[in-house]
Amino acid sequence: MVCKIKRFLLDQPLKRLMILTIVAGLLVSVFFFFTVHLTIRPYRDYKMTAEQKFYYDNVMYIVLFLLMLGGIIAAVTLFFRIKMNKPLRLLQLGTQKIEEDDLDFHLEYPAGDEFGSLIAGFEKMRKALEHSSISAWKMAEERRQVNAAFAHDLRTPLTVLKGQLDLLEVLLPTGDYDPEKVLDAVRKMSVHVEHMHQYVTMMNEIQRLENTPVQPVQNPLKPLLKDMEEYMKELALEYPMEFSIQGGFEKAAAVYDYEVILRAVENVLRNAFCCGYHQVTLRAESSREYLRFTVEDDGPGFMPKQLAEGPVPFAKGKSSTGCGMGLAICRTLCRNHGGDLEMYNRKQGGAGVALTFSVKSDLYIS
Repeated sequence: MVCKIKRFLLDQPLKRLMILTIVAGLLVSVFFFFTVHLTIRPYRDYKMTAEQKFYYDNVMYIVLFLLMLGGIIAAVTLFFRIKMNKPLRLLQLGTQKIEEDDLDFHLEYPAGDEFGSLIAGFEKMRKALEHSSISAWKMAEERRQVNAAFAHDLRTPLTVLKGQLDLLEVLLPTGDYDPEKVLDAVRKMSVHVEHMHQYVTMMNEIQRLENTPVQPVQNPLKPLLKDMEEYMKELALEYPMEFSIQGGFEKAAAVYDYEVILRAVENVLRNAFCCGYHQVTLRAESSREYLRFTVEDDGPGFMPKQLAEGPVPFAKGKSSTGCGMGLAICRTLCRNHGGDLEMYNRKQGGAGVALTFSVKSDLYIS
């Protein structure tokens, strides 16, 4: 019974409960006053003179006023203890934690009043801040990895360029040199300059993607899968290989960025056709909150280091021909779209890449 009464009080709106508490305080004060007054009334009627009765009545009016004032104060105090003390302490604790950059806490206040809604909103804000903080940390860590990998991979072409330039500095002033050796040195320098150009271009590309907001709108899903199928047909002409599309979507349309998803999946498909031996499979799935595309091939699969580190920029597999940025860019596109990218090796041989994209507009990272 006590728990039910407490639950009833906690669920009441603040204004209504304050009015009820004050009215209850006044009623208790008035009841106590009339109890005392009726107890003393016989003595007043038969023992007091007219002058004493006059003073007695005035005193009782003052006592009634003081009792009512005390009832209101007691009601407000009780209202504060029941409705405001705990939620205010929770909000103060949460604010202090956020000021200290400590988001590892949880606020819970199971009440159906305004404070319950306020603390639920505060908890939602804390989760959003935590999510943003984790995302920022991951982005900073990935940027650090990109910069480290970029610096590491630039050492090779720079070393080759320096060596060839040193060679030309020795040969050209003497005039005694083999034109074929000079031409070979120039070719090597040209190749490594092109590699450096690719690295710089891809670095600019991934930086641009990180800062480009996703623009989700209501789009049909059937044309998306149709475009992926057409792209697979084009790849099959370039890399003679069988392919198949499995699964499908449970709904006809969703809120998503058409170009972002198409670009990410097409990039992974190209990798699969490039690395596979005979077969590439695309599997499409959907739920209320996500779209999921899985690309599998029957090639050599990912190396253990690739699986352990994930799509690290400039990391290339044995059969890779690019500069190792494809999957890193795809992961950036997935995460910008509220999802992620997962790499794995198939039990029967070959590699698999699963791309998820959120179709909940409040999860997009801009």
